[in-house]
Order: sequence, then C-alpha cells, then structure tokens
Amino acid sequence: MSVVYCSYMTETFYLTFGQKYPWRNGWVEVEAVNYEMARTKVEEIFGKQWGWLHSKEQFNKKDFPAGKIGETIK
Repeated sequence: MSVVYCSYMTETFYLTFGQKYPWRNGWVEVEAVNYEMARTKVEEIFGKQWGWLHSKEQFNKKDFPAGKIGETIK
C-alpha cells in the first residue's frame, strides 16, 4: 500500500550552502512532510554538497541576499 501526501500536509524547509559553494548567498525551498523526508530529497539531488536544512522557524531570509534559487523541490 502506498501513502499519498497532500500539499496541505507539507512544510517548507530551506536548504542553504556553505561558503565554498557558489550558491552560498541564496536558498532552495524544499516541501516535505517532515525534516527527515526533506533531507532525503536534498540528498537525492545534491548528495553531500550542501550546508544546512532549516525549518521555517529557524530560517531568516535576510541572511541570504541572493534570494530563492531555482524551483521548489517537491
């Protein structure tokens, strides 16, 4: 049996990169049911080439002047 998640059940997480990456001043949005699922999605795409995955409460857009990068990962 497969489980289907509705969009209203997801949270937005914010993926940021360390100073050694060209995307260091921006973020990628990730929609997922929980942190663990968001991390799995990020690792499938970026492997270990990223810095931090923030919850909405932890994230401050003002710290990343380049803004959102690319499409939201769903």
